[in-house]
Amino acid sequence: MTETTIRPTDGLMTLINVFTVAPEHQQELVDVLLDATERVMSRIPGFVSANIHRSDARTHMARAMQLASSEPIVCEVAYVHHA
Repeated sequence: MTETTIRPTDGLMTLINVFTVAPEHQQELVDVLLDATERVMSRIPGFVSANIHRSDARTHMARAMQLASSEPIVCEVAYVHHA
């Protein structure tokens, strides 16, 4: 994955997902997010970058993803919620 730099003037949409996880399942969630990001999210038109961050306590994680436009993700969310 590419390093994500968030700048308010870059014209990109930043999507941040925050997850709460049991410490013993953190690596499993990391693996699922990496796979989903590489297989699905990175193929969305306008995808720029994504990073996964874990807390030292192993109870929280975040995925920051940047897109050139919000349109593809809005379409994807609409599809998922209506499928």
